[in-house]
Amino acid sequence: MSCTKDPEVPAGRKITVWPQWLTAFAISLETIVSGLANGWASPYLAQLTSTTADVPLKLTDIEASWIASLLSLGRVIGALLGAFCQEYTGLKKVLLLSGLPLLSSWILNICATSITWLYLSRFCSGIGSGIMWPAVSLYLGEIANPAIRGSLISLNVNIASMGMFLGNAMGPYMSMEMFGYVSLLPNILFMVLFSLIPESPYHYALHGNIDEAEASLKWFRREADVKAEIQELQDFVDGASTSVLMKLKAFLLPVNLKNIFIMLGLNIFVQASSFSTINAYTEIIVISTKVSITPSIVVMALCFATVAAGFITILLVDRFGRKNLLILSSIGVTVSFAALGLHFHLLSLNFDPVSLTWLPIASLLSFNIFVSCGLSTVPSTLVGEMFPANLKNLASLCIFSSNALLSFAFVKSYQPFINLAGETIVFWSYGLFVLGAVPYVRYLIPETTGKSLLEIQQAIKK
Repeated sequence: MSCTKDPEVPAGRKITVWPQWLTAFAISLETIVSGLANGWASPYLAQLTSTTADVPLKLTDIEASWIASLLSLGRVIGALLGAFCQEYTGLKKVLLLSGLPLLSSWILNICATSITWLYLSRFCSGIGSGIMWPAVSLYLGEIANPAIRGSLISLNVNIASMGMFLGNAMGPYMSMEMFGYVSLLPNILFMVLFSLIPESPYHYALHGNIDEAEASLKWFRREADVKAEIQELQDFVDGASTSVLMKLKAFLLPVNLKNIFIMLGLNIFVQASSFSTINAYTEIIVISTKVSITPSIVVMALCFATVAAGFITILLVDRFGRKNLLILSSIGVTVSFAALGLHFHLLSLNFDPVSLTWLPIASLLSFNIFVSCGLSTVPSTLVGEMFPANLKNLASLCIFSSNALLSFAFVKSYQPFINLAGETIVFWSYGLFVLGAVPYVRYLIPETTGKSLLEIQQAIKK
């Protein structure tokens, strides 16, 4: 269905949203590539660290931890590069730029003859993802009608989860070389199709190109007369300076610093949920639980649950509210980690692992469902909503680069933490920390559901 009613427009008036959905699906070709890069880790790290698998390369646990975490480190470099380019080229060109390092990563993967090639491949994947994700949140936040803004951004986060599912499904049955060839296809298709879609109208308005902004808005809205929206768009960017010095001064204003710190705090809870860590080590974790089911099959089922939960989130995020989803997600993740830690505690007491097979599977299934309902999806939506036009780029740089650093720290420290304290303490620690997200979200995160970007800024400044 191409049209839906906007709660903000007069009764009886229809708005056209299919060009916005079409754009989101075009971008999803690239987010699925980022998901494939994440999904690559679980099956191939299990193979490359196995003493029995017939693979050309063998990794130690330390080398595997670097391969798992280098993607997150590359994201920091990518976020910096993407933010610099956004200042001069706009979000569309930045998204197209993200395709190049991702393309390079798969070529390196195909050609890998040593561990160094894999290090470079993972780092390039991280650079591409680091350039892409901030731009995705900002671009979709700017082109979308308020009624579907959260859904469009959640769609792309969920498509990345589908990429992880496909990565986990293909990994046990494909060579790394063939996996790379398959992953190149959506990468190339994205770069071709997205080049045909306009730049965000906000970018044009911010730089004073009102005619281009109007043409872009007409493409996304499919309306001949967009004067009212152009006026609101101009009100939103009114007073926004493209001067770096002026942006820094505005960035340091208390209201903007407050929102930065609120989002940084939220990201600490997001990374404490260990979504990146669990994704990288899923098959190794399943093997360590000693379940009686083939680990690769369990991993595929878990990834499928993530995709299913993500599609439910697309339906709920613009109806149920951002805060409610974050709170529900945090409570669910806490309970999941508590149950997973209990399983390892029971194993330490010499309980029969076969009789406990249901417990770790149910725990990991619950984790994947609940983390996908909020903690892994909603923050990306909030980044595109909570900041004024001239600070979106700088704010997204701070938030996404710090998020990547936190992800690197959690993924890299996982194996040493396990070696030091054991699985029980590790998962219970994660769960206890994530529980703190409930009061944090309840009292500090603003509700942005259904509001235009201008309305959100007006509410924040009150």
